[in-house]
Amino acid sequence: MPAARFALTILLGFTLFAGKAALARAAATGDALPSQALAQVPASRVDVTSQVVVADDPWRTGSSTLAFNLGLGSAVGIVGLTYSYLPLSFLETEVGVGQGTTGTQFSIMPKIVLGRGKMRFTAGIGFAVSPGNGFAEDLSRRFWLNFDLLGFEIRTQYHMVFFLSGGLTRVIGKPIVIAPGGDDCGYSSSNPCPTGDATFPQIRTGVGGTF
Repeated sequence: MPAARFALTILLGFTLFAGKAALARAAATGDALPSQALAQVPASRVDVTSQVVVADDPWRTGSSTLAFNLGLGSAVGIVGLTYSYLPLSFLETEVGVGQGTTGTQFSIMPKIVLGRGKMRFTAGIGFAVSPGNGFAEDLSRRFWLNFDLLGFEIRTQYHMVFFLSGGLTRVIGKPIVIAPGGDDCGYSSSNPCPTGDATFPQIRTGVGGTF
């Protein structure tokens, strides 16, 4: 009988010891950690990746562009600066200031954006005004409607922007003096300056950056 009790005690102690050893081994190998790793690490990686993708999208909604412009008869004259904002993926709004033959010009123009990828086509209609402080002898015309009929704009992942557009500009407001040459346009008092609205071709190009 004492021998049986002794054997039972040994067996019970061995069982308890084996159970504790198994629990310690499971804790040491970290069986519970993989579930935590799967729940936490991928989520953080997904978040970081999504942020990088959004930040590198040059055509993302809400992006802005500052560009240097050169043109002939353009919305900002011969040379100017433009700022544009992309409130929607298909709409770009632009404001600008420049210098033309009639002086300083101020412009505003909404544009439609078509296409996908880095290069997209643009077209817009805008309004420009000049106080008439330029070197041209005709200073009576100060208002224009500008039509960017066809253009394209390239935005790279390095936040660089390049664009080229062409179209028409139409003088509006007061009659335009066609022939230059002073107040009488070089004509006699009996033959006054010819007047009338006029439409001219225009083109401009620019380079800048997005932010």
